[in-house]
Amino acid sequence: MPSSILTFFAIAAIFSLTHVSHAQFGSPDNVIELCRHGARGPGDNTFDKTWPSWGLSNLTPAGMRQHFILGAALAKKYPNIFGSLNPNAVNLMSEGGNRTTMSALAQAYGLFYGKGPALGNDYPSARAVPPFDMDIINDIGSKLNNSAALPFNYYPINIQIAKGGDYKVIEPRSGCDNFKYYEALSIFSPEAFETWENFTDLSRYLKRYNLTIPMNNPLAITGFSDTFAANYFDHRPLPGGLPTTDDVVANITFVASWYGTYLQYGTDVKTNAVATPIVLRLIEVLQAAAQGKLSPFTLYAGHDIGLLALLKAFGVVTPDCIIDNFIHYWAWGNKTLKNPACVYPSFASNILIEFYKNPTPSVRFLYNDIMVPLCAGKEFCPLNEFIQFAQNAIGNWTMKDVNRTCGISPSSFEVDGEIEIALINSSFNNNTGVIILLTSICIILSLQIISMKRKERKYNEIIHNQQLLF
Repeated sequence: MPSSILTFFAIAAIFSLTHVSHAQFGSPDNVIELCRHGARGPGDNTFDKTWPSWGLSNLTPAGMRQHFILGAALAKKYPNIFGSLNPNAVNLMSEGGNRTTMSALAQAYGLFYGKGPALGNDYPSARAVPPFDMDIINDIGSKLNNSAALPFNYYPINIQIAKGGDYKVIEPRSGCDNFKYYEALSIFSPEAFETWENFTDLSRYLKRYNLTIPMNNPLAITGFSDTFAANYFDHRPLPGGLPTTDDVVANITFVASWYGTYLQYGTDVKTNAVATPIVLRLIEVLQAAAQGKLSPFTLYAGHDIGLLALLKAFGVVTPDCIIDNFIHYWAWGNKTLKNPACVYPSFASNILIEFYKNPTPSVRFLYNDIMVPLCAGKEFCPLNEFIQFAQNAIGNWTMKDVNRTCGISPSSFEVDGEIEIALINSSFNNNTGVIILLTSICIILSLQIISMKRKERKYNEIIHNQQLLF
């Protein structure tokens, strides 16, 4: 038999084994989603004065649509979970901000679109009304029917405010006072300025337009990109009259992506300080899934900083692969990405962590619906291997390492999102005890304020000495 035919059968056999292995896992038993909120208004109106104050940083109609579609897409992707799942069984969380909570609500609308309950044809409609002006009530009720409790079969879903370890998944930098200092060091690092050479053509191009602030340094363009993205998704004219061409969008996206990734998580220390709380909590959540104690679907609706920290720690999105994508995009003329998964988490980006109980407890990792093999190239990573991989990815850090790096006092610990002071273990039942308690709190708070002021002065000195052109 010719060797080419033998090779063909060998490849076919390998593919068959891989396919059977994939089929053995079937559908996931649990899905954990970490997502960024949808499109929002810019943080301020420096580059576009037409944005109203109430629209700054808030979710836009485009952002609502993004998450509704994402929810509907997830319902199609996981029919085994959402086909018969009671909406009250899902666990949807945000950190409580407007844009994250509204994104979670929009996604829930898509997840359970058209699945709301009915009152029933024989239900007396006049009974399900509030005590109010009956003329108004009757006018509204005449436009409803009993085939759905709410119009469009809408099913209202509770969005919880995340607490404790869950809050850290969404707001992993909360309490890390030192982070701005570390960020400032990255801003003025040699690598940051060397990389700027890749984008000088873009800087010269942007000088043709009236952009309020000269685009002659990375921070200026990074700040400008916030308004650029907000206007782009809101279908507004781009700042300064910039054209909405693919090349302009691509270039600004690459600049903002590289600096956004490098300035926040350019070093392992910064990455670990933010990714560790996320990883440790996800390990707990997956272990709960293995014990059958987790909701079939868990949502963490947050921001880009959380997704990016995890993606950077896992090696999915790094400054190096962003530059590789930039070079590949322009070098070959076909404008494609060398690594499609290596993209900054834009609006409505999402990480899906699938958990399978059988044939062996395993995890599958997807970013924007792109499967990313994490454990030695495995699509399905055995749970114990995934946990080991995740711990290695953060350098086996613990929360003690995070607290030390972030400047959080070891005499304080976080419980359900609030800082509690660990004082002398006493009931303080007398006046002397109360005085000691109040005095201790004042001393601790004073020391924390002094420490923060020193860090702020140091940060401002760095900024001042570099004489940034804004």
